[in-house]
Amino acid sequence: MLTVQTKVKMNFDFNGYHFDLKPGEKLLFANDIFALLPKELQTKFEKTNTVLPPFYDGESLNGKTLFVFMQGAIGDVLCSTVALREVKKRYPDCKLWVAVSGRARPVLEKLSYIDKLFPHPAPIKEVVKAHYMIKAVEMVNTPAFDNLNMVKWFLWKFRLYFAEDETPDVVVDEEVVKELKPIFEEAKKLSNKNKVLLFHYLASSVHRTLPPKLLKEIE
Repeated sequence: MLTVQTKVKMNFDFNGYHFDLKPGEKLLFANDIFALLPKELQTKFEKTNTVLPPFYDGESLNGKTLFVFMQGAIGDVLCSTVALREVKKRYPDCKLWVAVSGRARPVLEKLSYIDKLFPHPAPIKEVVKAHYMIKAVEMVNTPAFDNLNMVKWFLWKFRLYFAEDETPDVVVDEEVVKELKPIFEEAKKLSNKNKVLLFHYLASSVHRTLPPKLLKEIE
């Protein structure tokens, strides 16, 4: 992770958010996300040695605030909902704050157990108010990440290790349901089937996307 502060006034769009920053404002980045900033923007930041909340290690969270620092694609963030829900179930009096990319934010927006959502990069003036934090960034090539499925990885990262229900939460806006329902009904009518199976073969990075040749064979 990387803490930086602005050297000048800045106004830019990045990672699904709009930022309007004054000189001296501090942000928390994952290192790989900072590297995605255009070079001309990177030069307008300087590194800091800001003290962040301690990493969470299984302490009681009742009456405490837990800050979860994520990036993740939509599927990764969807898998995190099991651990997020379980935290609130075990510690109903805790406050749960999450920083996430703008593209994945809609996955979490309507979940009642999340108290506050922040952008990634996250404003350090808010991050330091938390009692503990969980670093759920820069995960690739770590043993647990490579060897566990994503739901179990998040449970491990949150020091929960198990959950009775490992089904991720999906909350779909009713307006979206109304818009798509006629399309699915028409698909069922044309196929003479009662169910529609959607196969989503793309990913947010090339190393997780099926090769075009294989897709052609599947078709």
